Amino acid sequence: MLNDEPLLAVVHETNRILTKGLDKGITDNIPPEEMLTALRNDVFVFSGYKTHAQLREVASLLLTSESKIKPFAQFKLDVQSVNQAYNVNYLEAEYIFATSSGEMAAKWNDLEKDSDRYNLQYRTAKDDRVRDTHAAMDGTTLPVEDEFWNSYYPPNGWRCRCTAVQVRKGKYPVDNSAEAIRKGDSATIQLDRKGNNAAAIFRFNPGKQKVIFPPNHPYRQVQDRVKRIVESLSSGITAKNSASSELVTWYKKNLPVKKVGKFEARRFEVNRADLDSPIIVNKVFYNEIRGKYKDDKRYLEKLELSKQAQIFIKNAEFKGDETPIHSHADKFKSYKYNHNGTLIEFKCKVNKDGIFLYYMRLK
Repeated sequence: MLNDEPLLAVVHETNRILTKGLDKGITDNIPPEEMLTALRNDVFVFSGYKTHAQLREVASLLLTSESKIKPFAQFKLDVQSVNQAYNVNYLEAEYIFATSSGEMAAKWNDLEKDSDRYNLQYRTAKDDRVRDTHAAMDGTTLPVEDEFWNSYYPPNGWRCRCTAVQVRKGKYPVDNSAEAIRKGDSATIQLDRKGNNAAAIFRFNPGKQKVIFPPNHPYRQVQDRVKRIVESLSSGITAKNSASSELVTWYKKNLPVKKVGKFEARRFEVNRADLDSPIIVNKVFYNEIRGKYKDDKRYLEKLELSKQAQIFIKNAEFKGDETPIHSHADKFKSYKYNHNGTLIEFKCKVNKDGIFLYYMRLK
C-alpha cells in the first residue's frame, strides 16, 4: 500500500516537514554535497517507515477484542487518536530532532578536520530544563577520535539541546574515556514496560554515520519486502535531490552579473517587444522550481527545462494579466510556450521592482 497515491502523499508530506527541520539545522553550516544527499535520503526513508508504522497500527485497530469488525464511528475515533499521536505529538519531536541532528551532523564534518589542534567538549544548555543525566556529561572533554563520540555525540534524546564544541588542546583536562562512556550509558537508559531500553536508539553519531534519525529506531524494524519498497521509493527522491542540487550549481555558474543601481546582481534580463522593461530570471525562480512539488512525476523534466526558461519566456505567447483580489497583492502576467509538444505555462510576478519570472508548469 505504500505505493498507493494517498499513502505516497503521506510519505511526501512527512518528508517535507522533517526536511524543513533538517534545512533549519544546517542554515549556518551546509555540509558537503555527499553528506547532504545522504542526510536528505535518510529523512525520506524515515518518513516511509513512519508511514508504514502508522498503517500497521491502524490495521491493528480494525477489530474488537472479540475479533469482530468495529463499528465505523469507533474505528474513526481510534484512527484519529493515531493521527494525533504520529502526526502531531511525534512529528513535533521528530522535527526538533531533525533540526538538532542536522546541525550536529554538519558540524561533525568540520570538527574532524581540526582534530590535531582541538578536542571536543560536551555542553548542555545549562538551564533548569536540562536532564540530570545529560548534565552529568556537561564539560566532558575528549579527543575527536575517542569512541565516546561514536555513541554519545549529541543529540542524545528527543528534544535534546546539548552540543559539542571545539576546545584547544591543553586548555581543559582530558577526561577518562571509560568514565565518560559510563555517563553516556546512564544518559541513554529509559526502560519500557517490557524492560527494553527505549533510549538506546540514541547511541549513534549523525555526522559519522551520515543519518538524521537513529539507525535502530523502531520504525525501521520492518520486513525485508517493506525495506525494498521504501528503498525503491527513496531512490527516486535521491535522484530528485541530486538534480535539485545540480540546478543550484548550474544557475550559480550561468546567471550573468548585471549592474542594478549601485549593486551587482546575478540574473537574466529578457527583453520582449510587448514590454517596456525586461523579464528578470534570478535564483528565486529556480529555487521556487526546486522547492515545490517534488512529488510531481515530471519534477526532473521540469528542473532540466528550467535551464532554458530565459529562452522560452522570450518567445512565449502572452495569455493575460491576473488582477489581484487585494490591492496590496502582487500582479501576475501569464504566458504559454510549446516546446517540442510539451506545453509550458509561465507566471511572472509584477511589482515596483520589475517583472520577475516566478513559476513554470508543464502541461
